[in-house]
Amino acid sequence: MKENGGWKIYSIQKSQAGLVAESGGQAIPSKTEAAKLAVDTTLSFARAVNANDLKAFYAQTAAEFQHDVPFEKFNAGFSPFIEHHINLAPVEKVAPLLTSEPGVSPQGVLQVEGYFPFAESHVNFSYKYIYRFTDWKIVGINVHVKSVDH
Repeated sequence: MKENGGWKIYSIQKSQAGLVAESGGQAIPSKTEAAKLAVDTTLSFARAVNANDLKAFYAQTAAEFQHDVPFEKFNAGFSPFIEHHINLAPVEKVAPLLTSEPGVSPQGVLQVEGYFPFAESHVNFSYKYIYRFTDWKIVGINVHVKSVDH
């Protein structure tokens, strides 16, 4: 992009040597980046639940996920969040605790697992992503709320 009579570089990418995973050679996110990805995914899911409509969230998932999991099955699996009015929006104010290091499988699948700690319950998550174009896209999702025993 030309700015003030000069050019400004916004991004440089170098291909990796050797075999590159299907993720497009995308680097494994740091724990901080993976935590942010988990927050963003959970908030997107929370907005869909609070709107009583999971279609917008489902539309953000990878094409492979949509091929393997029809919307009707996805909707049925997560409809209890809507039926029980589970509000996940407070995760925005709580840092997630990752239970394992983020890692990418040889097939290019990024696994991010952990939970959002709250006094009375934890919002547990396990997300799987693949890198498509410029974003990590969901290919697997497991979210549940678990009471904390005191």
